[in-house]
Formats: sequence, structure tokens, C-alpha cells
Amino acid sequence: MFKILDQIGTHRRKSDFEDLLILLNQLHQFTIEHFAREEGSMRASNYPKLNEHREQHHSIQRELNETLRQVANGSIPVPKFSQEIKEGYNHHFKRDDLLFMAWQQERETNQVLTRSS
Repeated sequence: MFKILDQIGTHRRKSDFEDLLILLNQLHQFTIEHFAREEGSMRASNYPKLNEHREQHHSIQRELNETLRQVANGSIPVPKFSQEIKEGYNHHFKRDDLLFMAWQQERETNQVLTRSS
């Protein structure tokens, strides 16, 4: 995802617009697929905050869709878009995804301790 964002961030010329649209579409698809995989893992492990996390994903997707439209019509500069999306994804990963990872790790540790008792 961040490689795609880095590539998007390098587009500054209107002559690259078709390439930019391809990258924006790839980012959109990758985001949808990433969120689906993540939610699948959460569902499989019975993560108690799945619904809350899913709502965050929906909110991120809505914001991304709107921002992608603004980038495509030229109302947001591409480098600014790339930087803001990176910051948004980093914030989500560091705050929300790490909560799930910590919960999952604690759950697995408890299962191992329970089995060894």
C-alpha cells in the first residue's frame, strides 16, 4: 500500500494522468482487499471490537473515495493527497490495528498457558 502511495506521490505532470488513475485504482482496490482480509482475521478469532473496527474501515473507505475523486478532478494536489493518506493509514495501523494484534497475542498466550496447566 505504501509503495503505491510513494508512486502516487511522484506524479506531478498532467501528462502522467492516465498512470495516476491506474495507481489510484490500485490503491482503492488494495485498501478494500486489505480491510476484508483484516476483518476476516478478526471474525475468525472472535475479536470483540470487530464491529467498531469495521465501522472505522467504512469511514476510511468513504474518505478515500471522496479524496480520490478530488485528486482525479485536480482539486487536491497529488503530493498532498499522498502524504495525508499515508498519515491516515499510519494512524489507523498504529492505533487500531495494533490493538487487535495485542488482543490476539494476549489471547494466544492465554491459550498456551491454559493448555500447559
